[in-house]
Amino acid sequence: MTELEAGPVKNRAWANDVNDAGRVVGSVMDDRSQQMAAMWEDGVRTDLGTLGGVQSAANGVDEAGKIVGWGMYHPDVAVRRWRPFVYENGAMSDLGSLPGGTWNGARAISKNGQLVAGDGQISRRTPDLIGVIKYDPVNGAVPVGTLGGMQTLTTAINDDGWIIGSSRIGTATDSGLFFVEHAFLYADDRMIDLGVVFGNNSRANGFNGAGVIVGTSWDSEEIPWVKQGFVRFDEELINLTTLLPNGSEWTVLEALDINDAGQIVGRGRLGDVEHAILLTPQ
Repeated sequence: MTELEAGPVKNRAWANDVNDAGRVVGSVMDDRSQQMAAMWEDGVRTDLGTLGGVQSAANGVDEAGKIVGWGMYHPDVAVRRWRPFVYENGAMSDLGSLPGGTWNGARAISKNGQLVAGDGQISRRTPDLIGVIKYDPVNGAVPVGTLGGMQTLTTAINDDGWIIGSSRIGTATDSGLFFVEHAFLYADDRMIDLGVVFGNNSRANGFNGAGVIVGTSWDSEEIPWVKQGFVRFDEELINLTTLLPNGSEWTVLEALDINDAGQIVGRGRLGDVEHAILLTPQ
């Protein structure tokens, strides 16, 4: 394990993505206690700057080293407005606007660097409606939509333009305390509700080159939330705990990403203790 160098504020660094060359991107806390986009190569940290404001964060990196994220563009920290950025060739630049809406930031980039996904206000007329945004150099930023609710969270995009994440579905839980969100897959110009494998909520966190999706389901009526990791294979959601060897005392709580070999990383629980885990298919 390698510890990544933090900024001026010790122990305040976040790693969000890594490419096959080992370039890690995320953010650190600067000497003003503001979040600042950063990358690490061979253990050396480089601060990426902002779009003119005081905060930024890097969320994704492609195989060529192109980085995307969000940055504030107003110098006054009280003016909390964000824009998406792309960082390449040593410079950060604004990724562009969303006609008729507001694009808050880029959350993911495809491996080939041609497609970017994020979330934003689809229409200024309905400022509370946060939907999925898809970007490519030809068409620019285009709103994709939601599953019927008012908010989405995009997590990944692949070279084919598939996007995954979670979206509110427009209903609240039985208690009325929480909105329900479901994992989604955007493919072939449509948003697909992936449902849940446990509880009443779900989120898709990662997928591999074969289109196998992994994520988390949880029951928001239980406090603290009870979670179960899942894998989607052949259009079916499967509870990962049910795939463990007979007699296993582990519970898979979250599946966060999957590689082309089918290995899954996430979090699991053994007894009362949670651990980072790696699942390898047999």
